[in-house]
Order: sequence, then structure tokens, then C-alpha cells
Amino acid sequence: MPTDAEIAQHYDLESYYTQGNSSHMPEVKPTLADRILTKLAWTFDDPPAPLPDTIAEKCPNKGRLLDIGCGKGALMADAKARGFEVAGVEPDPAARKAAAEDGMITSNGTAEHLPPEIKGETFDVVTTTHVLEHCISPRKALENARKCLRRDGTLYCEVPNCGALYFQRNVQISEMLDVPRHLHFFTKDSLQILCDAVGLKITDWRYHGYTRHYKAAWRAWENSIHQRIKARGETPEGPNRSFARSLKLILDTAKAAPDKKFDCIGFFATPA
Repeated sequence: MPTDAEIAQHYDLESYYTQGNSSHMPEVKPTLADRILTKLAWTFDDPPAPLPDTIAEKCPNKGRLLDIGCGKGALMADAKARGFEVAGVEPDPAARKAAAEDGMITSNGTAEHLPPEIKGETFDVVTTTHVLEHCISPRKALENARKCLRRDGTLYCEVPNCGALYFQRNVQISEMLDVPRHLHFFTKDSLQILCDAVGLKITDWRYHGYTRHYKAAWRAWENSIHQRIKARGETPEGPNRSFARSLKLILDTAKAAPDKKFDCIGFFATPA
């Protein structure tokens, strides 16, 4: 595991999605094969309602929402527009600056080390989207999130889904791997075990992330990872994203259970 100082170095990048920058994946003109794959995947996709809408539906009384690892504050802004009083925690100064430019006030801290102004406060909703995988101690992060919940509060947590067939087949070249920023990987079962350990009761699961695996830019980016690993004289763990392999993945996942189909898994939970 890296130290806190080493972790910060891994985010010193020209572009990272939490700062609201453009994608690190270069634009790629889709071929006929790309369009076929994307159309087929879209046919079998089943995306959920937007997360802010789902949170508002589950928490009709609104109240206070804390977004831990809020990035540039996009979820905060959406929640505020739906009637929530919002607060955010984010360690990346560039992301906090981007949030401030959009009118979102955030505090400097992490899920494992909450800022003093947040400690002792309680919220009706706490969200941690794509945070646990970045933490040295996911358990401590989830324990902190639980402590921020009111007794009848709701937690939403989302991480990459290591149980997805997409992830298991592509492994090292997968965009969702993202080592060394991602330090831990989760399945539905391991998330359940973690929640049981920290006193959270899961009330609902949420899945998304399917069609994008087959888009031209996504496949080209993962194939570039494959090529870079080979250029180092190593054998990549995971084959390249050929049309045939991508088509087979669609056929194998089209009717699969959600925890095997989608690349992201989230859950709603309340204090046990």
C-alpha cells in the first residue's frame, strides 16, 4: 500500500475526471464494427434512473446531504437543485477549486480523515461514489460515513464492480483497474461483508455501466494499455479488445445477472 504522500503523487495528472476535465481517452472515429458493437450493447443495456433522482425519491423529505469525495461538486449541485442542503469533502485542491467556481463549497479532507468541520455533524444522506476503491482503509472510510448518518439516514456508496464479466476477462487492460489510484476491488459479496462489519444494512442495489465498454474510444484506450504492457516486454493479463472478443462478451452478458453484467455497483444502506 502507498503512503498518504505517495497517493497524492498518483493524482498529479494533466487530466482527471474529478476535476471536470475532458476525458483522458482520445477521440476515435467509430468504424462499422464499433457501431455494430455499440448498437448491440445499447439494445441489451438497462441503465437506472439518474442517481440524483433516485436519491430524491428515496429521501422525499430532503434535508442535509454530505458527498464524501465530491470531486468538482456535480452531485452536490444536482442534489441542491432538488432541495437538499449540501456539503462536500474532497482532498484534491484542483477539484475543490472547480467546485467553488460552480458555487459549491467543499472541505479539504478524505473519507478516512474527515475535516474537523464535518466531524460530529450528522446528515440525512451521505454519498460516497467511487471513493472506497481509492482508500487505504475502505472499512475506516465506511465507518466514518456511517457516523455521519442520522439514525434514520441513508447512505449511497458506489464502486467499480470487480464481479462483472467485463472486468474479469479484461483484467489488467480494463479502464476500471486504474492502479495505482484504485487500491481495492469489490464484488457484491465483499460489499455485503464490509457493510455487516461496520453496522450498515443494505436496502437496495444499483448497477450501471455497460454500453460504454464497446464504444470506439473505450476499446482503443484499453488496446493502447495492452500495447504498452507488451512494449515493456511483459505479457498482459487480459487479451486485446478485438471485435470477436467484444461480440462474445456481449453475447455472454446480454441476459446475465446485474452483478455479472455492469461495471459499476452501488448500494443504499441505513444504520443497522
